[in-house]
Amino acid sequence: MIASKSPVNRDQLKDAFSLGEANMKLEGFNPAADEVYSSLKADVLAGKIDFDQAVEAAVLSMTAIRRDSAA
Repeated sequence: MIASKSPVNRDQLKDAFSLGEANMKLEGFNPAADEVYSSLKADVLAGKIDFDQAVEAAVLSMTAIRRDSAA
């Protein structure tokens, strides 16, 4: 597994994703419908990338979706 700046176990990762998904839903996003987000989540849970890398990529993806929706 890739080392993270903030080492966490699989259960902590699942909890963090659940909390993040709930927050995104409150903002009007459906993260489960986003292929990039789903792929990042799977990569983190599989140990291919760390949580910090996924957060950065997810924020960029969600920002782009929101920007495109406003246009």
